[in-house]
Amino acid sequence: MRDFPSIADEAARTRALDISTSFIVQAPAGSGKTELLTQRFLALLGQVSEPEEILAITFTRKAVGEMRERVLGSLRMALDAEPPAAPHLRTTWELARAALANARRQEWNLLEHPTRLRIQTIDALCASIVRQIPYFSRLGGQMAISDEPARLYRQAAMQTLEELECPHVRTVLTHLHNDMERACALLMEMLQRREQWLHHIVAARKADRAALERSLAHVRSSYLLELQAGLDEATVASLAELAAYAASNLDENHPLARIDWSQGLGFEAAYTGAWIALSSLLLTQKGTWRRSFTKNDGFPPPKNALIPAIKALLQELAASPQAENLCWALQALALIPATYDDDQWPVLHAINELLLKAVGHLWLVFGRSGCVDFSQMSLAAVEGLGSDDEPTDLALKLDYRLNHILVDEFQDTSASQYRLLRKLTAGWQPGDGRTLFVVGDPMQSIYRFRQAEVGLFLQARQQGIGNVQLEPLSLSVNFRSTAAIVHWNNQIFSRVFPAVEEISSGAIAYSASSAFHGEAEGPDCAVQAHLLPTAKAQEEARAILACIEDIRSRHPGETIAILARNRTHLDEIISLLKGGATSFSAIDIAPLAHSGAVRDLQIITRALCHPGDSIAWLALLRAPWCGLTLADLQLLTAGADGRTLWQCLQEATCVEPLSADGQARLLRIRPALIQAMEERGRQGLARWVEGTWRQLGGPAFLERPAQLEDARVFLHILHSLEEEPFPEIQHMEEALASVYCSEDPSADSSLQLMTIHKAKGLEFDHVIIPGLCGGSRSESKPLLAWHEGPHRSADMELLLAIARRGRDQKESSLYEYIRQMHQRCMENEQKRLLYVACTRARKGLHLFARLRPDRSGEDWASPRSGSLLRHIWEQLQPLAPPLPDAPEAEEQQQAQPPVPLKRVHSDWQIPRVAPRILPNLAITPAQHDEGEPQPEFQWAGEMARLVGVLFHQWVRRLGEKNERESLSGDMEELRKNLRWSTYQLGVPHELRASVVERTITALGNMGVDQRGRWILSSSHQDSRWEYPLTGTDQRGHIVNIIIDRMFIDDQGTRWIIDYKTGQHEGGGLEHFLREEQQRYAPQLERYGFLAGKLGPQPVRLGLYFPFHQRFVEWGVGEGYGSS
Repeated sequence: MRDFPSIADEAARTRALDISTSFIVQAPAGSGKTELLTQRFLALLGQVSEPEEILAITFTRKAVGEMRERVLGSLRMALDAEPPAAPHLRTTWELARAALANARRQEWNLLEHPTRLRIQTIDALCASIVRQIPYFSRLGGQMAISDEPARLYRQAAMQTLEELECPHVRTVLTHLHNDMERACALLMEMLQRREQWLHHIVAARKADRAALERSLAHVRSSYLLELQAGLDEATVASLAELAAYAASNLDENHPLARIDWSQGLGFEAAYTGAWIALSSLLLTQKGTWRRSFTKNDGFPPPKNALIPAIKALLQELAASPQAENLCWALQALALIPATYDDDQWPVLHAINELLLKAVGHLWLVFGRSGCVDFSQMSLAAVEGLGSDDEPTDLALKLDYRLNHILVDEFQDTSASQYRLLRKLTAGWQPGDGRTLFVVGDPMQSIYRFRQAEVGLFLQARQQGIGNVQLEPLSLSVNFRSTAAIVHWNNQIFSRVFPAVEEISSGAIAYSASSAFHGEAEGPDCAVQAHLLPTAKAQEEARAILACIEDIRSRHPGETIAILARNRTHLDEIISLLKGGATSFSAIDIAPLAHSGAVRDLQIITRALCHPGDSIAWLALLRAPWCGLTLADLQLLTAGADGRTLWQCLQEATCVEPLSADGQARLLRIRPALIQAMEERGRQGLARWVEGTWRQLGGPAFLERPAQLEDARVFLHILHSLEEEPFPEIQHMEEALASVYCSEDPSADSSLQLMTIHKAKGLEFDHVIIPGLCGGSRSESKPLLAWHEGPHRSADMELLLAIARRGRDQKESSLYEYIRQMHQRCMENEQKRLLYVACTRARKGLHLFARLRPDRSGEDWASPRSGSLLRHIWEQLQPLAPPLPDAPEAEEQQQAQPPVPLKRVHSDWQIPRVAPRILPNLAITPAQHDEGEPQPEFQWAGEMARLVGVLFHQWVRRLGEKNERESLSGDMEELRKNLRWSTYQLGVPHELRASVVERTITALGNMGVDQRGRWILSSSHQDSRWEYPLTGTDQRGHIVNIIIDRMFIDDQGTRWIIDYKTGQHEGGGLEHFLREEQQRYAPQLERYGFLAGKLGPQPVRLGLYFPFHQRFVEWGVGEGYGSS
């Protein structure tokens, strides 16, 4: 029988399976926390009456899928009669057998009905709560989660700032020198993070300034407790004695001299002033322990006998494990004021009121758009459960049904998610059989930018969550990495991490691991530091490629990951990998805007939306589908004479000077551009751009299949911008900024490039970490500095400070405290980020950094502030190579060869699908009408054309957003939006007012007409607006069409409806309608023929005339209609 090694933390793992007790488990990297969670879940399944009594929560859909598969896989494994040999698998098997036995007794049929297992993300939990309480959550019906919430924040921010009659708006704008864009950016940032401050400001509004100043007092008290925890009585007495002596030698106005030291030192609020005064004696202006003392500090010469005493005392403090926390506590007390400054309070108060107003506007934006952000879903769920004193019916229902909660990755919990857990467990009492089981690793908390607050893990471990006390457990065995890597991590990070934990700044003490696997060759073989005597990123990239080749030669088939802190650290590496034809997989690395397909689509978007954008039009004409030479482009622009390039393209006098090849290229694409500009405003932005891209042959120039997905994502972003009355290019670029290219499914997964954040939860045989010397991005000072976090003496406190108005003004001490607190939190997270990267490796770890000499040239310079190397430089410095004899020579800049012009032949045609390839009944989405004969427009002048375009555009918008009710009320908001649309359409100034009013009339008529409201209703089955189809018509020709309106009514009839904004004045209206029906009948018959292939429903055709509120309808092939 095979012997299995014992597990050092077996007792803790066994203890965690006691389902009568609540636990908080610290599970370091590679410790098998997912298996422990699975075992706990199975143990509960073996005892509960219903599986729905158990709720398992995690933070990603991937983790949910993994855990669900673990549980179901364990249940399937338990069907085998023979238990596994490995002890941990045998434990899982036994628990799963007991769960299956209980399931059979209760007739759950879990394997046939796995959805009864409640394993979900915390966002999904919030959404399920909100769906059950639409009124209390203030979200009404079911809301989708927005992919681009920044766009919604901007709308709410601008609507808030447009209320110029509001005194709070005027106060804030005056403080910002009427910088509307800066004010908008402030509100957008605060709205994004409102779950951290909203409940504080709502609560503080009742007591106003006093409530926020109580937060100042609470935070000061927490630092007094920090001092009390780190100083013994003898030290405190010595400090008071030395302070009294110094005070006796100082001027009466000195802070030390103003304190009555005969009372000694205490830790109540009354002693705050004494500790603040003492900080000026103990600390330098930079916040470090003082090393020397003079008469200015209260220690006059000659040799003062007390100077050695105070130096010895400070040396003792500096050497203690609490030194860093004590030093910071003294600094913090000196920085945090007792009250807010009278000069700044009016602005701060105005911002608070403005933030509440902005939240109100955001709710309205959410309602109009039908989607929310994740924060709103979380806030709504918390609010929907009520308060501890007044829980809602749903809270009571959950309290009755929910008996056990398991939470994974608890270190990534945000403040609102923490409050949700408190609400869910508010009615629980000790000994009632209900349990909370939270698992996480605070050493891997790296999502502060997503509002994760690691201090909550420490607080829960110390104080529990609400009424639930948690027994702390710690796992220590690492099942992932070799002994050499585990040993190296223990050696390094035990010195890097803080010695003592601190809740407010998220300081986490290191918890050592022990390796499950046997000893390897030694740390030097498994972990290698590549400290390169060069400042050039390209040299580092070459060294990394050599490292990859070495690993692959010695360990073929093993996985390699390059994990970077910033995506820019991978630029040179990717360039060399592509140049060497090395296959690799890059996950969320290349910005979507860098994709070739997206660049082409951006060019088309800018050119179509802004005909005067010369750069965009030049790029469009230079692109492969046209490929004009620089000489031809110069000739084209030379003849512009104040005209736009789009106007030049249409005039023979501008085109004739071009070369014969240039003329041929231009004339080939010009029809597609003319057709696109004629469709301006007729379709949605995304459909318009995509159709033009396809007409130009854009898909033929894709470099890889994944770029088609990139194009789809970009067009989805454009579609989201269509809700704005006048989509701006700036908004498009902002939406693209945080989106990345799709992963190539054919890429080699054995070599992966990703950020450290993306690698969280993954593991690889070999890990390479480049760019350790790179600093973090410098952050600009925000207008409003704020901080929310847990403290020793309180739950969560919010501090707010306003930035100075002028450069000559000094920042307030509170602003400086918040800035320094953020810096401390960031530094602590940087250490954890490096830990996460290093613990992804199973067999090999390679650290790369570039070194530069210091100013003297005699030693290597210290790593820059904010770099990961700075945290481990003390341990790696002995491994640094000797300085080179001569300074690194600058490489001679070589002239870059000209980029070859990539273009098709001048007579190239877009590939078309042969008719035989497309089955007779095949219909697919299309974008533009090609080759379809159009009815003759005898009446249509420029005014009528513009009204028709605007009417079609807004009928679609109002219908898709289900806002037909807005047509029967105040039309002023719609009139404002229509006016904006006329700018987008390029309506001449003299026609603008008339076009808007006529469109308002047509829309208003439709909104009050019974048949018009029926057409506008979005409740129909298969409801479509501006629906594109491609198919074969009655003659077998491939045609592309766009149907204004299509739906299936309650009787099962499919309707094809076209809007006609023509007007007939005078008598003979019936004759006019009959003529219009005859004119458009062939076109609609073709539409009906194609639409009939979509399903078995009968098809009827119709023309709707909004100016006359008349509807003409007929069946396919019936001829004249009825009205």
